[in-house]
This record gives sequence, C-alpha cells and structure tokens, in this order.
Amino acid sequence: MAVSLYKRLLPLEKNKSRILSSLGEALLANGQDKAANKIFSRYVKALKNTRQAIRVAAEAFYSKGYYAKSRHYYERLFNADSRRRLYRYFPRLVDVYMKLGDRSAVLDLARQYTKLTPSARAWSTSAKYLRQAGFKQEALAFLKKASSLQPKSTKHLQSLVMLSLELSEVDDAEKLLRKLIALRSDDSQNWIRAGRLLTSRGHNTRAVSLYKEALEQGISGGLIHVELGRIQLKNGRPDKAHSNFIEAVNR
Repeated sequence: MAVSLYKRLLPLEKNKSRILSSLGEALLANGQDKAANKIFSRYVKALKNTRQAIRVAAEAFYSKGYYAKSRHYYERLFNADSRRRLYRYFPRLVDVYMKLGDRSAVLDLARQYTKLTPSARAWSTSAKYLRQAGFKQEALAFLKKASSLQPKSTKHLQSLVMLSLELSEVDDAEKLLRKLIALRSDDSQNWIRAGRLLTSRGHNTRAVSLYKEALEQGISGGLIHVELGRIQLKNGRPDKAHSNFIEAVNR
C-alpha cells in the first residue's frame, strides 16, 4: 500500500529526495532490497552524494538487516576527509563486518583507522574491537601503541593487563601491574585495582602476594584486608577470611 502510494506521489512532488527516501524504506519493509537499492541510489544522487544522504541510505539498510548493502554505504562515509567522521563510523562498520562474518575486514579497517588517525584513542578503540573479533595478539600490539602515547593512562594499562592475562602472559601482566602501581604507589586503591585484575582471571595466589607486599610497604591496610578476606572466602577458608575482616575493622 505504502509503496504504491509513494510511487504515485513521486512524479507530483518537487522535492524528489523526500519521496525517494520514504519509498526506499517502504520497499525494504516489504523485503524488496534490490528495488530499494535502486531507489536509494537515486536518492543519494538527487542530493549530490552528500554525507547525510549516504548515511540515511546506510542506516536504512542496516536497520532492516541488509548488512551487505549497508556496508557499501558506510564504507563511502569512512574516508580520510574528516577525523570526526572516522571516529563516528568506525564502530558501526566493525559491527557490520562482524555481522557479515568478515573478520579480516575488521583488522584491515583498524589498520586504516589508526593510519589515518594516529591518536591514542584510535589505537585503543581499534584494540577493543580487534579483541572482540578474536584478534587478541593484534589488539595487544594496538594497546601497547596507545599506552606509549599516553604512558600515564591507567585505562590503557588495565586493558593491557587484562589482555595479557587472557593470553596467559602472566609474567608480562605482572610487569604491567607494577607500572600501574608505580603511577601512585602510595594509594591503596591502586594496589587493590592491580589485585582485582589478577583475581578476575583466577590468579588468587599472586594477588595475595601483591596485597601482602603492599602491607609490608606500609600502605593503609583496611581495604586491602577486605580484599584478602574475599580471596580467602573464594578459597574456602572462612576462618582466615574472618580474621582479615576483623583486621580491616580494627584499622
């Protein structure tokens, strides 16, 4: 009904682009993706290939699950002309590639993105999506680059630790934890943050050693004893956990 209505309106309407857009969406709603693609091509051309027109076409196909077609339009938006544009459409393109099962395109896109926009944010954002796509070693390399650009970023260091632990590179992870702690070695929260990264991957013994080291260095121990108590509970040692909690209260 909507398709036939828009087709009748098209010759009568001076603003062809408005009708073309609505007609394209109506065709997609009817599952007529090939016909819709022809209409959206006319729509984009009528608006002189503006970014807004291309985006409308891309999102129309994406919203209806026609990812191959949406890929075509999103890739036209992703270019070197605008850093803002690169950042804005990078996540969506990654999502499209993953839905299409094209993991290699994710890696190529990440390399292109960081080449065109060599910022710490671009490297860390790319690492995030590479990790999700299963490129963990590549993600680690990208995170290292981000960290080298912002060496005092706790966010980058924490991400590096987590990924190193996922890759079973535990010794490297501990070296990174030392860097994380060194940023504010007198802050108990920094030690706790490091310990929790270890326990999140099941390295409870290493976390206990780390917390004991913090206490030996005179770090305020109340919260650290709480963390030690939690680990003891996980290890099935309620009596030791109780002692730690009592120690925490007495601090």
